[in-house]
Amino acid sequence: MGATGYEIVGVKKYIKIPDRRLISGFLNVNIINHSDNDSSKDDLASAVFSKWSNLGDPGQFAYPWNGQRSIEGDDRDGKLQTFGDYDVMLFFIGGGMTLHNPTFGTRATQSDLHGAGIISSDTGPATWTDGAGSTPTYDSSERWYLNTEHEHFCHHYVKYVPLARFNNAYSHNHADHKRGHPLKIKKVTGGSYANLGGNATESHEYLYSNGSYDYHDSSNAELGRKSVGDFGGDLNDDAKNTYFTPVDRVKIYAEHQFTIPTHQNGDGSNICYSNGNTTNGNYSHPDVCNLVVDVGFLGIDQDYSGTGSGYQADINWLKTRVNVGFFPFGETASFEVSDSFIT
Repeated sequence: MGATGYEIVGVKKYIKIPDRRLISGFLNVNIINHSDNDSSKDDLASAVFSKWSNLGDPGQFAYPWNGQRSIEGDDRDGKLQTFGDYDVMLFFIGGGMTLHNPTFGTRATQSDLHGAGIISSDTGPATWTDGAGSTPTYDSSERWYLNTEHEHFCHHYVKYVPLARFNNAYSHNHADHKRGHPLKIKKVTGGSYANLGGNATESHEYLYSNGSYDYHDSSNAELGRKSVGDFGGDLNDDAKNTYFTPVDRVKIYAEHQFTIPTHQNGDGSNICYSNGNTTNGNYSHPDVCNLVVDVGFLGIDQDYSGTGSGYQADINWLKTRVNVGFFPFGETASFEVSDSFIT
């Protein structure tokens, strides 16, 4: 038996935000089995059930199946219901990011760098002990600063709360099946409105899915074939929610990109930094930050041999389409969403 694999491959979406601008608003994330799969493929759980023996160790021991064959899928075999493999999430987010130029104090001498174990000699020709850069030779014209002479104060302050999540994949209830992570809803509360002191209480809820599904009209008559076909049934029934969501987790934060050349000693306990051009890269610190919507997907290690613990996903379970929309309040009316960091 192979070891179970719980590794993710992800997709990131980037939204450029101004430095030190407080933003807030609704952010929605829509993820669906790609329309390219509609005409020829079943929803993933049905496909996994019918093709289980073909998956081998890479697929069978990846999450969510965890070595156990998927549920049959309520007679969906051959029905081409890939649309059911969706995940829709709505968040309220607030915060932003501050950007500050890094500070550099007293420049390190060659003796200082040698004393920190970063170069090979305190006088004359010397080499970098980490061997990094286009040449291993120390150049005394470059400006370098030890740990104690360098600080970097950029910081993100983005917080968010999940408001809703809809999918059809929360009832893979085999004891060994492992869903992706739920969305965590963090709450910090006090004892009462009148009690202004005391310790705050932190609690968490964990959301796999919510939302109602109508299988009856307002007169309580079952919806007919104009709404539902000859299979599938009432998706309010937990047992019918055996489709697939590729989502393992969603993280939302802000980041900026920069280049500060570094060298280090053998164990990494001492590092030096440069604010100039060096043989190990050139200093750059643009005043640009992005809001990042980071979606982690359950994936497969296609080269996994079935033994050991070295499972590392390199492909997704299915081709997806990921759409992100951000609807902020206040003075900034709209933001561009990109697949790469916006400079």
